[in-house]
Amino acid sequence: MALIHDLPESYVGDLTPKVKNKIPKKLLENVETAIIKQLAETLPAKVKDRWVNLHQEYLSRKSAEARLVHRLDKVDMLVEASWLRKRFGLRIIRLVM
Repeated sequence: MALIHDLPESYVGDLTPKVKNKIPKKLLENVETAIIKQLAETLPAKVKDRWVNLHQEYLSRKSAEARLVHRLDKVDMLVEASWLRKRFGLRIIRLVM
């Protein structure tokens, strides 16, 4: 699920929470779902369905696994921000969780 959720980011980028808040949630979900379906188009039907289902599960946050992946994605963002701050001497004004 963690890998599947990252696939659309290869097209739209890894958007910050500030940017995501400016995009209607349903629009972003529809775009990401379309990307998953397009990427899985040439895969066997079972695999394609699995990818789409995992992505929908991630978006819904109904399962413990989906909630964990969401939380880990935020941790990943914080770790990367911390690394960038240290590596390039950047000043982080505010992190939103």
